[in-house]
Amino acid sequence: MTRETGEIELTIDEWEETLAAARTLDLIHGGYFRVQSNHIRIFCGPGNRPEGWPEEYPHGSPGLPRAEVGAAEEVERTGEGLVRVRIVVARWAHLRRLSKGNGPLRRLAREALGPALRGSESDGEWLRRRFEDLRGFAAGRLVA
Repeated sequence: MTRETGEIELTIDEWEETLAAARTLDLIHGGYFRVQSNHIRIFCGPGNRPEGWPEEYPHGSPGLPRAEVGAAEEVERTGEGLVRVRIVVARWAHLRRLSKGNGPLRRLAREALGPALRGSESDGEWLRRRFEDLRGFAAGRLVA
């Protein structure tokens, strides 16, 4: 129930540098990333979010609220020293919010879960830009 927004091929070194950059810019340090195994969870906040983002911000801290938008996931390492990375939208905070409630509201929420979790096209565009910003940071470029 996620929206795949495409795949990117990186060298293994680029991917490892991007993972390291995400660890540096982790939620615990006020950033927007969390590395788990071979994927990077990507978060937004009130001042840095996809257009029309209606979510609550259940992650981070009260002073630096965050909500998960999606992830960059390692799909495959090729024999040529490349890594295929898939970018996916997964609006977990929205899923939790919609699944609360009783009776008819809960039933309607369950019907809405699939599309809600997949997010919108603007969520995917925002997610790809944040991943490219992270790659730029990993390569030593300033990120706006």
